[in-house]
Order: sequence, then C-alpha cells, then structure tokens
Amino acid sequence: MKFSVFSFLQGCESNPLCRRLTLKDYLPSVMTRFTKLKMLFEAMKKFVSDDEIESEKLSKCVDCADNILKRMNHARLKKEQEALLKQIKSNLDIQIPNDDKSINLQNLHVN
Repeated sequence: MKFSVFSFLQGCESNPLCRRLTLKDYLPSVMTRFTKLKMLFEAMKKFVSDDEIESEKLSKCVDCADNILKRMNHARLKKEQEALLKQIKSNLDIQIPNDDKSINLQNLHVN
C-alpha cells in the first residue's frame, strides 16, 4: 500500500481532535511567531519584576525581538516596492515600442 501525504493530511483535518484545522493553520508565518515571542517576553517580564537580573534579560529579549520585527517589516516593504517597480517597468516596456523607447524617454527627461 502506497503512502499518500494528501490522504494523510485529509484524515488529520477530518479528525475532531485537530479541530478541522489545515496544515497551514499549524504553520504560522515568521512575522506572527516573532510578534508572539515579543508579547511572551513582555508577559514574562511582569512575573519576574522582583528579580532585577532576569527582568533586564527579558528587557533585552523584548528589544531584540522588536529590532528583528522592524528589520523584517523593512525587508518586506522593500520587496513589495521592488515588485511594484518591476510591474511598472514591465507595463512601460509593453506600452512603449522598442525602437522609440529611448527617444520617448529622452524627451520626457528634457521637458
């Protein structure tokens, strides 16, 4: 009997213990994980407020998670902007015939 991943996943999804969640429901995005980690560190910090050393360590964890989230947001935004620029460029390439492209673009810069 051949093992089928698809049939296995369907069986798991139909199982009441899995609450009918799909595989993608169990695999959160990276952004979600880091957001949850930051919130976890902040919550843990409340419980160790008496211990100054542990509180400082958790503060560093919160700052680190926040820094990672900011970098991830910046990288995601940069990728989205690059994709938009590629789309605009492809639209311009389609609208301007090849032989007149350089002349039309030069005229735009002169005006």
